[in-house]
Amino acid sequence: MSSEKATEAKSAQSEMLQRQTEQQMQTEKQKQTEQKREEGLESESASKKNPEIKQESEEQKNPETKKDPGSQENLESQRKQESKENTVQGSSDQTEKVMDSMKISQTERQNRKASGEEETEKNPKVKKQSAKNEARAASDSIYLTVRSSAVTLDKASGVKVGNVKTQLPDGYEGYIRRTAKCETNLGSDVFTAEGGPLDGREDCKTLTAKDKNKYYAWYRKGMYYQGKWVDIKVTLVDFELRDGAFFRFVTDRPGIETCKVEWAETKMEFFRSDNGNAIDVKGYITFQDIDLYQGILMKNGFGNVYVKRAALENLKAATVNGKNYYFDTSGLNQSGSDTGFMLSVLISGKAATAVFTFGRKTILEPLRHRPAGLWQKLTKCFQMLIRISKNMFRTVTKR
Repeated sequence: MSSEKATEAKSAQSEMLQRQTEQQMQTEKQKQTEQKREEGLESESASKKNPEIKQESEEQKNPETKKDPGSQENLESQRKQESKENTVQGSSDQTEKVMDSMKISQTERQNRKASGEEETEKNPKVKKQSAKNEARAASDSIYLTVRSSAVTLDKASGVKVGNVKTQLPDGYEGYIRRTAKCETNLGSDVFTAEGGPLDGREDCKTLTAKDKNKYYAWYRKGMYYQGKWVDIKVTLVDFELRDGAFFRFVTDRPGIETCKVEWAETKMEFFRSDNGNAIDVKGYITFQDIDLYQGILMKNGFGNVYVKRAALENLKAATVNGKNYYFDTSGLNQSGSDTGFMLSVLISGKAATAVFTFGRKTILEPLRHRPAGLWQKLTKCFQMLIRISKNMFRTVTKR
């Protein structure tokens, strides 16, 4: 019995050893299989990243597929590879160009935004207003830039200080006078101004860009010359407007009044009152109320200018395109009868053309209101002192 048990024990021990050996072998096989699988995945990944490794591995597996470097198939493969590389390089260059253009575009946009150009393009109203401002600046530059080189009237050529009536050349006997009859072609759609510089003025007419050389006024018997009455026709020839501009013809003498007009060109023509024929005249005209930085350009048909000595403190002279330009430098708002703000000028021929410039609100108003406001305050103080003194005098008289 003991020998059988020993035999069975040995048999059981050998079976256990055999099972352990088989398990170890299976485990080893699994490890080798997994290792091969990992190596295969790594090789595949490397071949994807590098086509040359993939090509070498295929050639090692199959020597027949190894190609001669000078063969046609290999050349075609090289060409395809070069084409692919050029395509990649071209795509990279194109990407860089796009990125650069985007940077430039962004920089330009920032610059244009800072200067207001982008807002101008987006908003048509801003664009339209910008164009108006540019046109306005161009028209301003003609008359505003010459002011820096202006001279006083006593140093200007063609200007004489003194009374025009005592210095008239021979034959200049005609003078423009006030008239009681003014006929216009403004039509029925005129209005009375409310507020602004023409507050309360009647027969005002709205102006548009299409109204150039359209409106006129007849001043019947506006001049007496060589024993004959002369009718004067005043035409609004040209102008530069702002939004909401309007004007009117002065009713009692040749002239215009405007609101929101940069400058206006008028033409005076002379006709005999009895037969309506054009007539050559020689005489003079006096322009009044040249204040608030306004000015007059004597364009055609005018001669020497005569001023009172008081005007030397307020008016100056310059030249625009070879024509004499006279304007106010005080900025004060004075009455039309103040000789310090008027000038007389000789006229000769069948017509005379002048350009009237009006003070720009956006540029000149801050300067204009300082002296005017101070003057108004002083005037009010003076009037108050007069009232106080009158009351004191009345009180003393009653006592």
